[in-house]
Amino acid sequence: MRPQMQRSQLLVLRYAGWQIAAGVLMALSVVWFEPPHGGAQGARAALAGAMVVASGTVVFGWRMFRPGIAPVSQLARAWYAAAVMKWVWVGCGLWLAFGVAGLPPLPVLLGVIAAQVGFWVGMVLVK
Repeated sequence: MRPQMQRSQLLVLRYAGWQIAAGVLMALSVVWFEPPHGGAQGARAALAGAMVVASGTVVFGWRMFRPGIAPVSQLARAWYAAAVMKWVWVGCGLWLAFGVAGLPPLPVLLGVIAAQVGFWVGMVLVK
């Protein structure tokens, strides 16, 4: 594998790791509240929301960095395709969390927000 591809994939995994860590912290804080928004079900829901966003970051990053060093037009197409794939992935994941699994919406959304904050923390800390 090319060195820049390894670095890109490692960078994506680091950002996703920060998002998962923030989701775990949110799940641990939600577990102390009363059901239906707290307890084990609330913690699972918060973790599910964070995992949807973190996996969307992985889908985006791996699709975005696939071309490597390439012409601008190819990189722009990769960026657009990655953005569409990420939002379709996140939309399907949230539909599964809310509709199919029937998770409580507040903890899921708290997990999504925590994952986004984890991404911002990763932007500051990951070099």
